Amino acid sequence: MGAALFIVVLVMICGLVVALVLRSVVMREAQTESRLHDPHTHTLAYTIPNGVEPSMVLAAVERAGFTAVVDPRGRSEHLLVGCEEADRSRLRGAIEAVPALQYDGTPLRDPVVFVDER
Repeated sequence: MGAALFIVVLVMICGLVVALVLRSVVMREAQTESRLHDPHTHTLAYTIPNGVEPSMVLAAVERAGFTAVVDPRGRSEHLLVGCEEADRSRLRGAIEAVPALQYDGTPLRDPVVFVDER
C-alpha cells in the first residue's frame, strides 16, 4: 500500500513538472510572437512555399541567429522574422540553404522573396 501511494505521488509530481515546463515554453513563445507583431520591431515576412515543412525553415533561421515564429494567418503560412535591414541578405542566405523539396521530390530552387518585395 505504501509503495502504491509513493508511485501515485511520484506520477502526480512528474505530471506537475511537465505541465509547468510546457506552460513556460508556451508563455515564452507567446512573448516572442507578441514582440515580433509589435509595430516598433523591424520584421521581415517570408511566405513558406506549399509542400515545405515550416519547422525546417524556422530551424534554419534560428540557427542563423534570428528570432522567428510561424504565422499561419491568411491563406498561407508565413515566417515572421525579427531582422534589421542590414541583415536581409544574411537571412535570405539562411532560407536559401534549407534543403526543401517539392511534392514530386525535386529540389525547390525558387528565389527567396520577402513579402515586402512583392
